[in-house]
Amino acid sequence: MICIHLSDHEFNPIDLFHDIFSRLPAKSIGRFRCVSEEWRSILCSEDFTELFITKSSTHPSLLFAMKVAKNNEFQFFLSPQLHSQNEKSTLAACFKLKLPEDMPLEFCSHASGLFCFRHMPPISKKEYTTHVICNPSVGQSVFLPKLGTGRDGKSFLGFDPIDKVFKVLSSYSSHSSVNYILTLGTAEMRWRRIHCPLSLYPLSKGICISGVIYYLARKTYETYYIVCFDVRSEIFEFLHADFIDFYATRLINYEGQLGLISWPENSVDASMALWVLEDGENWSEHAFTLPGDKFSDVACNVSKVSVVGVTAIGEIVLMKKGYYDSDPFKVFYFHPKQNTVKHLEAQGFETFGRVYAFVGHVEDLTLMNCHQLQQDRLKFDMKYHQLQKDVVRFEKINKFAALSLLEDV
Repeated sequence: MICIHLSDHEFNPIDLFHDIFSRLPAKSIGRFRCVSEEWRSILCSEDFTELFITKSSTHPSLLFAMKVAKNNEFQFFLSPQLHSQNEKSTLAACFKLKLPEDMPLEFCSHASGLFCFRHMPPISKKEYTTHVICNPSVGQSVFLPKLGTGRDGKSFLGFDPIDKVFKVLSSYSSHSSVNYILTLGTAEMRWRRIHCPLSLYPLSKGICISGVIYYLARKTYETYYIVCFDVRSEIFEFLHADFIDFYATRLINYEGQLGLISWPENSVDASMALWVLEDGENWSEHAFTLPGDKFSDVACNVSKVSVVGVTAIGEIVLMKKGYYDSDPFKVFYFHPKQNTVKHLEAQGFETFGRVYAFVGHVEDLTLMNCHQLQQDRLKFDMKYHQLQKDVVRFEKINKFAALSLLEDV
């Protein structure tokens, strides 16, 4: 049981309310937001959302997103990060994103707990792109305004940690300087045209680190760049990286810095290279070899796994791309300094399909309403400040009975 020690000094019941509910999982917060307008206003306030993210970030999880092969559906599963040598974890889908079968989705990117998908119609139809933003923590998804683009463009989701704003960046088409950007939560959500100084062909999915979207791009077949897009200022910068194989490289968040892991998939060679951007300009290089025998011990060929990310303690996380047979689905944690391999056996996938994994996922309580989000935030803030002034009613709540909420989760 979790206990809260109350001093004899004056306290703010709103702070107590925040402290109690910040210990609950996001799914429970979603239910309690429906209790009343007063609870909703408190649990949707900016202060509580920030507190929840702060506490959630201390125990990140491993999130799986499975694209189900038999229908147009993405299923999300949460699993704790691996702690012991080897573990088994039974998973249950925490959220399912299902759309009509004639509207297939492809995964684009994720940032700060939110995920971006997009749909492009067949070539025979008018070319436009429909984006879907999903927050599996609160079980919500929204459609963004349609965008006319070329068929080979790409889209990236970014988060500005200073202004607490999400933005979607979409390239128009290959080798074009035209890009479009949309800011979530604005009163009138619309795509704005911005220009990139270079006409580039995007090659990879993006990753957002500390307010910067990074992705790999090509200018010519001999000239490659890492594009750095600052979400807040909306300025493009470019890094030369001709020293890597762009088609065998994964962008990762390595201890808060941009990292590149180069390792051709399906390669029989277990050698792997890691580059870390130390100061925004210089790269440090690290080379190591995966201990193939540690993978064969659990009936897995090292050539059949791919890199999905790096944990906060420097473990490289690998897994199979798909789940197509009855064998247990395994995720591997390779610690290059200790040359050790741990594995997590994930059980509970209901069907077969392609699996995406996201290391260090932190639950986010961000609510999205395409047309009313800004107005709702204003309404919630007004209610929140009104409740702070009128704390008498909350002092009548049995504070210790409120703690029993924690035991129902």
